[in-house]
Amino acid sequence: MSALKDFIIMKIGGSLITYKNRWVPSINEENLKRIGKEIGNALKKRKEELLLILIHGAGSYGHTLATLYNFLKDKDKKKILGFAEIQRLQNELNTIVCSFLQNYDIPATPLQPSSSAVMNSGKLISLDVSTIKGMLEIGLVPVLYGVPAYDKKLGTSILSGDEIIKYLAKKLRPDRLIHVTDVDGVYDKDPKIYSNAKLIKEINRKNFSQFKEILSTSVHFDVTGGMMKKVKELIELEGITAEIINGLKNGYVERVLLGEIGLGTLIRG
Repeated sequence: MSALKDFIIMKIGGSLITYKNRWVPSINEENLKRIGKEIGNALKKRKEELLLILIHGAGSYGHTLATLYNFLKDKDKKKILGFAEIQRLQNELNTIVCSFLQNYDIPATPLQPSSSAVMNSGKLISLDVSTIKGMLEIGLVPVLYGVPAYDKKLGTSILSGDEIIKYLAKKLRPDRLIHVTDVDGVYDKDPKIYSNAKLIKEINRKNFSQFKEILSTSVHFDVTGGMMKKVKELIELEGITAEIINGLKNGYVERVLLGEIGLGTLIRG
């Protein structure tokens, strides 16, 4: 990518744009509108100097059903049907998200990662990035999402948004990775349970060992791993700085896209 541009990959958690703890798929329109407006404002202010890829989580459109179907045997017909149903719901969610974003003049373009993704034992080993590069070059904002995908060993497995952002970071080498979540960052214990939880301002390769035993995990349904897994994978991305911020706080998404750092937890690989 051009050295004159700031290239950011941002993942928006499913717990922000849906009501994640509901069994029935439900959109959080208030949050989605606000986040869309903030992204639109940042793109207008930065004009052509910002390259952006968006990835969104599944929330109630995927995690609850995936949890249920994970209990079935791999070759069970109900499991295959279930994964097909989750695929359909994820496509539906992606269409809704892009529709909201386009309302704020964002050239958000749906991009189904499972159409080219190849997994092996739950790990993403191949994903075509040529289309993504082309979209960025002509000024589009590709919008990817976590979804069931073909798995060489298991038949099918969950391709999470975290797995996608890790793969794209290695292949495309963005300037920054931003994880937009429903907490201020990484805590020494789960802030949704413990009122005395303390925010960790920076995690890097030198201090990671002192935090890895106490990293918090989600209290909601989540089949893609918790905060520990997320931080571990970000630490492994050598030379890339990531930040986990709270998308429930007004203005944070816009501010981080405008270049502000230190709003949450910085993770330096």
